[in-house]
Amino acid sequence: MLQNAFGNQTVFGRADIMKVIPVGASRASELLKQLKELEVIVPISGHGKGKYRFREE
Repeated sequence: MLQNAFGNQTVFGRADIMKVIPVGASRASELLKQLKELEVIVPISGHGKGKYRFREE
């Protein structure tokens, strides 16, 4: 669902996740943490703190 919304090249953060799925800030942060641990997303520098994109396969 999130990958469909953002694609592989779009940079996103917690607020963007909250717009796509109806979750609060804490749950969105937990989701980002889990996706990062599973190496599904990678952190992106130069776009501000807490910005990610999906890993290209």
